[in-house]
Amino acid sequence: MNAPPRTGPLNRQALDRVAADIRQLDAEADIVVVLPHWGTQYTHMPEDSQREMARAFTDAGADAVIGGHPHWVQGWEAMGDAAVIHSLGNFIFDMDFMRKTQEGIFVELVSWDDHIVAIEPVPYVIDAEFTPRETSPERAETIMDAIRGTSSPPYDELR
Repeated sequence: MNAPPRTGPLNRQALDRVAADIRQLDAEADIVVVLPHWGTQYTHMPEDSQREMARAFTDAGADAVIGGHPHWVQGWEAMGDAAVIHSLGNFIFDMDFMRKTQEGIFVELVSWDDHIVAIEPVPYVIDAEFTPRETSPERAETIMDAIRGTSSPPYDELR
């Protein structure tokens, strides 16, 4: 899907097509998770276009929208009953020129029937072999602070 800042203005026809696909999947599946590749690299701040696309995805029936591309973690927000995680950061990547590109989270999703009932962030760092590893409580807190700084309620109070 074309969207700022990487590929030009938001392509509304493509957004409508993706939303239609999500509506169809929502009718067939218990849980729909959308994984967009979006946003500006090397920033904790989500783009307005990310929020606009996430709103279309959640309005169409996505239970969670979990993004990537910025190489840094970005904030979370609730859109109705759905969760939006704008960027997980890096996972397995050979970017060692900046500390924040060596940080990330994965999320544990817990569902009950057709609802996600819990989402738990798990911070990690990428080691010298470019492998995600558990991190110290202090570094985990730094990673979570970066997420909290650009999150909207109720996700601004993440542990």
